[in-house]
Amino acid sequence: MDSILVFDDFKHCFRELDTSNYNDDLVVGSVFFTRDAINVIEKYYRIIGYIICDDKGVYYPIDVRKNDIAILEGTYNCIEDELKKELVPYNIKIEPAEVWSPFFFRWQFMCDWNVFETCGDFINIASKIIGNERLMKKIIDDKIDYVLPVNYKELSQMVRGLNKLFGVEFYNKAYYEEINYLFDSLVNGYHINMSTEEVETYCYQLCNYVLKRIEGEHV
Repeated sequence: MDSILVFDDFKHCFRELDTSNYNDDLVVGSVFFTRDAINVIEKYYRIIGYIICDDKGVYYPIDVRKNDIAILEGTYNCIEDELKKELVPYNIKIEPAEVWSPFFFRWQFMCDWNVFETCGDFINIASKIIGNERLMKKIIDDKIDYVLPVNYKELSQMVRGLNKLFGVEFYNKAYYEEINYLFDSLVNGYHINMSTEEVETYCYQLCNYVLKRIEGEHV
């Protein structure tokens, strides 16, 4: 059976997993996975932007990017044993162009607590969900995930999840017909061909739309 390889952030090389490492403050190891590992992770944990959360509310940091996923070695050692086994085939053993995203680096390694409000609306909404006990309970009970989308299917899932969490009504009679059709498509899962660039654009526009409607409210 293949083993997990860990990228040593200090030595800039790969090594075997240190199964005794539960403290990434001392030894920083990065474990990379292909992005389709999301489907496996969602069988065991809810993904809310930058964390994974179990059904008891225990959560761990995760860095979900466009092309891959990164977690700390200590996080990998803490997660469910069955999930560890299932993640092995998805392990990337070549250093990616980006070891950590700018957001994750500022959050985890620079302890920049302003990062949740300065790294865009997607992250801002995630922080509002994570900081709200009622919303987190709904996330767990209803098995809702909030993942940065890279395709139409993920964008549609994100919109439906936000609708369930915040009750935001996307349809508006003042909008152009094609915009309302787009919203209806995303909520109801019609198939629309979208480029990666279009998915990214709509994601941030929709997050901005949601954020404007929940700001100042007790969500």
